[in-house]
Amino acid sequence: MNLCRLCLLFGLFFSLMTSWADVVHYGRTDGLSSPIVGGGVQGDNGLMWFATWNGLHCFDGYDFYRVSIAPGDSATINTNLIRTIAKSPEGNILCRTDDGVYEFDLSTMSFRDIPASDADSLMRLLSRVWHGTMIRQGDTDILWTGSTNGIGKEFEPHNPARLLAGSDGTAPRSVMADHMGRLWVGARDYPQLSVYENDVRIDSLSLGFTPYCIYESSAGPIFIGGKPGGFVRSDGKKISDDVVYDIAEDNAGRLWIATWGEGLKYVTDAAGTNPVVTPLGVGRKVRNILATRGGNLVAATSDGLIAVTIDSLTVRIVRRVPSDEASLSSNATMSLAQDTAGNIYVATESSGVSRVTEESLFSHKPAFSHYNVGNSSLDRDEIYGMAIENDTTLIITGPDRVTILNPATGVSTGYSMPFWGEDLTFVEGTPARLPDGSWAFATSSGVLTASARSLYSREYIPPLVVTAVSVNGGPYRLNFLPEGCLDLDSRSRNVTLRFAAIDYVDNTHILYRYRVDGSPWSALRSARTLTLFNLSAGGHTVELQSTDRYGRRIDNTLTLTVNVSPLWYETWWAMILFILVGVSAVAAGVWLAVYIRRVNRQRRELLAKYMALLEAPVAAVTSEPEEVPVVESAEDAAFLKRVQAYIEENISNPEANIDRMAEASAVSRATLNRRLRSLMGVSAARLLLEARMNRATALLADGTRPVAEVAEACGYTDPYYFTRVYKKHTGK
Repeated sequence: MNLCRLCLLFGLFFSLMTSWADVVHYGRTDGLSSPIVGGGVQGDNGLMWFATWNGLHCFDGYDFYRVSIAPGDSATINTNLIRTIAKSPEGNILCRTDDGVYEFDLSTMSFRDIPASDADSLMRLLSRVWHGTMIRQGDTDILWTGSTNGIGKEFEPHNPARLLAGSDGTAPRSVMADHMGRLWVGARDYPQLSVYENDVRIDSLSLGFTPYCIYESSAGPIFIGGKPGGFVRSDGKKISDDVVYDIAEDNAGRLWIATWGEGLKYVTDAAGTNPVVTPLGVGRKVRNILATRGGNLVAATSDGLIAVTIDSLTVRIVRRVPSDEASLSSNATMSLAQDTAGNIYVATESSGVSRVTEESLFSHKPAFSHYNVGNSSLDRDEIYGMAIENDTTLIITGPDRVTILNPATGVSTGYSMPFWGEDLTFVEGTPARLPDGSWAFATSSGVLTASARSLYSREYIPPLVVTAVSVNGGPYRLNFLPEGCLDLDSRSRNVTLRFAAIDYVDNTHILYRYRVDGSPWSALRSARTLTLFNLSAGGHTVELQSTDRYGRRIDNTLTLTVNVSPLWYETWWAMILFILVGVSAVAAGVWLAVYIRRVNRQRRELLAKYMALLEAPVAAVTSEPEEVPVVESAEDAAFLKRVQAYIEENISNPEANIDRMAEASAVSRATLNRRLRSLMGVSAARLLLEARMNRATALLADGTRPVAEVAEACGYTDPYYFTRVYKKHTGK
């Protein structure tokens, strides 16, 4: 039995050595704390685990996370030297050391002892030599091996796109599929035209120029245009020496050619013996032509659009208008396409895609809508070529990728370098759709074809896993949140999550996005961390998504719940207490306001009554002053009576002052002011002034006394000063 296993392993390693091309090595510089690796397993969540002589390591395809013992921790394992590992039936990691077997519990992220009854059998199981671990990811087998130099990862590379045989090294410049399903390819390095059927080249035609465009007319002949100058039929007939970038046919059977430098031209009797080329006399550098469903013609140029009404050959020039959002987004236009609804899509050199209806384009003021990096999910604004598929999606080529855009939703899917197999550049021009639904693209590496299945299916969807958590800026701690929940105490309001989409073949171009509590999704980015600041108490929902290795959107949403314990003042009973305190404060405020209003009213009433006693002329005052208005305290009544007596006796005395009033009232000056403010709301000086002004008003009322006499009767020796004081007090 052991001999059979050894033979199988040797056969496996031999096949790997001879057929597998991609070998990746991980060592100390990649995060391994020890290059001596004795075992590896894949966890239930897709993460890889490795036993090293310096701790247990977890690998997410990006980073190694080390699990080790530390002084003072509760781990019962006594060494970081782990010989080998295995996965327990519960999904935990069994670790063998020289002292015994321990289990690393993934729910608690801690080591625990193995019962003695199980330790012996597990020790024998973990004593076997590790020869590698094979895992399957989608349709790819990956072999992990270990040695004294680190970890090896070996797999057979696979790319969805295929290179058309014989096209590599020719620098293809144009592609076109004819009505028979054959693919025509124009090459730059070898100026020729090649015809492929079922991926096999069946014919070729030498040219004196680089073929920039290939077109099959309704009459049958194939026409080729190119640079540095040439417009020919496939039968060898040369029509002109123009630099031709594109060819289209109108409903009258005329061929239109986009020339670079001489504008838009048309050809009559293109299939005949003597075709005639006629310049339209408009435009200069024309890149692409669209014969519209409405029987018109649109040309994309380096300086806007040319809209031609075919019946009358009238021309409109459409350009970008500053400060007009509904105008063309850029004058540097590259490619055109139209759907069955009449929408015309204009690809620009560096401003995304603009859309306009044919009716609007030929109106007095065309109105465009736009798709770009700023308002859609496009991640590139540079466009080299464009075509429409199934009337619903745009196939867009850019410098380094292909993008499929759904104009109805504004959602796009990008296909980055891993999809195509190597770093390359797409060339300007329209991609070709083959009868089986696949697409052919001219690139710097040759003609690449991608089937509809490879473009739209998602064979492997990488699972998203949280790998580590940092709380309040602290160190990252390994935590997978197996229950999808993170519980934080009341003081932990800032948390950073580190996550990864598990793809061990190629994660270079995987992008991530997130949203919190139902907010809009963030932009796709390569960063694999999310920091939540100043979290409020309660539960928060975090959703994470990623693309696949080709940059395509996939449905691998990871939903997490972050629960933050409330501080005491954020609890429900504290809220009720705050409400009660607030209601009590409002009630107390209302009571205080009512009380103050009542006291002030009483003071005003007392002051008014008191002033009434002093309104009579001095001569009419009896030797005994009248009783003061009633107050609650007999002591206060006696006090007010003394104040009243002093004022009545001295109201005409210029020498009357507060100190003498206090002496007559048997209190100090401070006490006099305090008690008067408390009882009547005025100071002693104000009370004396009010008494004199009231007496002056009463004396002046009959009009028989001169002002000087009134002033003297009220304690003023200077009539002019009295006049100023009286006017200031009464406004008269």
